[in-house]
Amino acid sequence: MNDNKAEKLTEKQINALRNAIACGKINLDDVLRQDEEMKKQKILKQHKYPISYGKGDNRWHTYIPDDTRPNGRKSVAKRNKDDLEEYLIAFYSRLEKVKKEKAETLKSFYPVWLRHKNLETKQGDYIKRIDSDWRKYYAKDPISDIPLTELTAGYLRDWCLKSIKERNLTKTQFYNMSIILRQGLQYAFDIRAIPSNPFEKVRVDSKLFAKPGKKADSEEVFLYDEQPKLEKAAYEDFEKTGCTFSLSIPLSFQLGIRVGECVALKFSDVDELNENYIHIQRMEVDDYTLTDDSRVQSRGHKVVEHTKTEAGDREIYLTKKAREIIQTIYDFNKAHDLPTNGYIFVNKNGNAHRSSMDYRLRKCCRIAGIAERSTHKIRKSYVSTLIDCGEINIKQIMRTVGHRSAKTTYGNYCFNRRGEAQTQESFEKALSFH
Repeated sequence: MNDNKAEKLTEKQINALRNAIACGKINLDDVLRQDEEMKKQKILKQHKYPISYGKGDNRWHTYIPDDTRPNGRKSVAKRNKDDLEEYLIAFYSRLEKVKKEKAETLKSFYPVWLRHKNLETKQGDYIKRIDSDWRKYYAKDPISDIPLTELTAGYLRDWCLKSIKERNLTKTQFYNMSIILRQGLQYAFDIRAIPSNPFEKVRVDSKLFAKPGKKADSEEVFLYDEQPKLEKAAYEDFEKTGCTFSLSIPLSFQLGIRVGECVALKFSDVDELNENYIHIQRMEVDDYTLTDDSRVQSRGHKVVEHTKTEAGDREIYLTKKAREIIQTIYDFNKAHDLPTNGYIFVNKNGNAHRSSMDYRLRKCCRIAGIAERSTHKIRKSYVSTLIDCGEINIKQIMRTVGHRSAKTTYGNYCFNRRGEAQTQESFEKALSFH
């Protein structure tokens, strides 16, 4: 039974009642009168003041709550007790209606919680993602209009199960979607808007989640025989267009950095005392602001002086090839009167943005005749290469790429960069005994 709706009679039960009424076994008028009387008694139970007769005027007396009076109550008197009870029933019915109209719902509370959430993070794109989930899962769903005090654990669990089934949600999708309920209701409890957080009791069997589709390794990384083709195309594009943005491709294969970190690189990040290392300490992010009416508004993008996580602030070893690429860009900028004391990737219009790098990568993929992939696939290729070499400790790999967990490194960044023929050759070599 749904916790927020009255139990519905089955068709069999309805037919049985109809037959009983038709046969005179049940008097419908009596049933309706009893139902009405039960409703009245339920309302009168809310009345905490005594009802008394007399006081010298032969009337029935009591009080009703009234916040405008000094003692918080108002005197009421009627000639007949029935009249007084009818008055009280009407009064508490109106009071209940007003309470429901003023009750905090998920829809009215969401902006309050979102403003609080915005104080907890520096990442505007995180707030944007939450707001996108609100509009996708909640805004037009009946759950948003239910008073918070009426959201029971049973109702919430059924709603979650229905969402998982109808939308075929994976565990990650459900986790992201349920943040609004999980954290929103906890915040409502923290500020005493509700007496308890019903979502604390909601449990969902992990077996119900949809299994995320697995991509082939060749879709997650650039294969070893694709990398030289792609880099060749990048250098050709640089020579043809005079745009250093193309050189972000071979540089990223040497650094394994996120594209937001790449566009935020500065020449000064190369350690003056040890030119073999570069300091990753900032990134470009989407810039969103929360307006006074709690709308998430885009303001383009900006560079922030921090990385995605604390582990992201790191020193990365600069290979000989990486140093050569940076020097090439420095010399080009100097020869063409572009800044050499700020961002590495710049043109006459200013510093590069993530979209610029993504455009160059996809263009060079087409030039090289290989399938287009995102800039993040270069980072995955870098990590997979370090793991494949077998000579670098996993802890060092984690520090280099800014991971806090080996589970993330192995689970999300370890892929086979060899093609079918190379993979078969590796099996032959590995399993050959002499």
